[in-house]
Amino acid sequence: MTWFIRLGSLLLAGVFLFAAVPKIVDPADFVKAIRNYRLSIGGRQPWWGWHAVALWLPWLEVLVGLCLLTGLWRRAALRIAAGLLLFFTGLGVYAIVTGLDISCGCFGKSGDGATRFLGTAKGLVAQDVPLLLLAAAVDLAVGRLERRRAAPARVVEPVGRAGGWA
Repeated sequence: MTWFIRLGSLLLAGVFLFAAVPKIVDPADFVKAIRNYRLSIGGRQPWWGWHAVALWLPWLEVLVGLCLLTGLWRRAALRIAAGLLLFFTGLGVYAIVTGLDISCGCFGKSGDGATRFLGTAKGLVAQDVPLLLLAAAVDLAVGRLERRRAAPARVVEPVGRAGGWA
């Protein structure tokens, strides 16, 4: 059980840390990727929101990745990771349904081959759904392990003289 928690946490940490680096290095490119989704509030596109998200989201990904890597606040990090992955999956589905042919901005600029596919909306959904399921499974495993460790030890009374059948 603990090997699954460690391996799953390590994989999720790697993904979040790997995704955060290009966004931190080139926030202007990340703002363009966010703007390409054409999201609006009340018919207006909030330019200030794009910049705010482009500045804090990569650092949240770094924090989640480091917590998963170190085990510090692991359950909180797993739940934040699952929430982010659910949100990103929703954005990917939105882009597919609305017919947007855009780069998701997940790992910076799209390259060739597999990285080009992962940079699309379909690639975003294809990568985030399994990661979301992994985050949920690791969270359940951590919860089960914590309950097992917190359960009081059962004392077995011997049958016989101590009030048993004698």
